[in-house]
Amino acid sequence: MLQATQLQPDYSSYNSALGTAYLQLKNYPKAIEYLTKAIEYLTKAIEYLTKAIEYLTKAISNVPNSDTEYNQYIHASFNSKLGEAYWNFGKPSEAIECLTKATQYQPKSSWFKQQLIYLLQEPVKIKIAMRW
Repeated sequence: MLQATQLQPDYSSYNSALGTAYLQLKNYPKAIEYLTKAIEYLTKAIEYLTKAIEYLTKAISNVPNSDTEYNQYIHASFNSKLGEAYWNFGKPSEAIECLTKATQYQPKSSWFKQQLIYLLQEPVKIKIAMRW
């Protein structure tokens, strides 16, 4: 885990896992160091996701809502990315709503449908994992 934090020092999950390991080993100074880094990086990630959601929402509203194939694809792509941002931000219902819109804009696209199916299956996977 230490090597992972050296390879990707700004990845909050690695820092959190390493901090937790140090906490279990009762090495409190190291635990505090890595858990503090994890919180800092997570805070930055939340800021970036918030900006991504804001910018993608603006971008979607600026694309003309015409029936041209190009505009339909742009709407689908932006909604897909917005859904991804919402999912990573911990807002699954908004993510599913965006991906549903993406599939409506591009009903023949298997890519957008696969993304939506993946998100719809996630709560089931989580429930199954929690039983174990």
